[in-house]
Amino acid sequence: MGELACTRGGDLVAGCLDGRVLSWRPGDDRETWWSGGHEGRLWALAVSPDGRLVATCGADAQVLLARIVGEKRFT
Repeated sequence: MGELACTRGGDLVAGCLDGRVLSWRPGDDRETWWSGGHEGRLWALAVSPDGRLVATCGADAQVLLARIVGEKRFT
């Protein structure tokens, strides 16, 4: 894992070294959603104040914006 953030609902959001973004509820050990999109390491991520969006940037020189959709994959 690389970057880490928290949503308003308390889910943890992590940026992975392989470019994926994962989210899970503490104490549950189950992913609530995930995303691919970057080739290579994810450098940074941020969750919007309303908890609906995640912005990421990575080693592939892309900035991606994704909508958080409960318990589903998003891109």
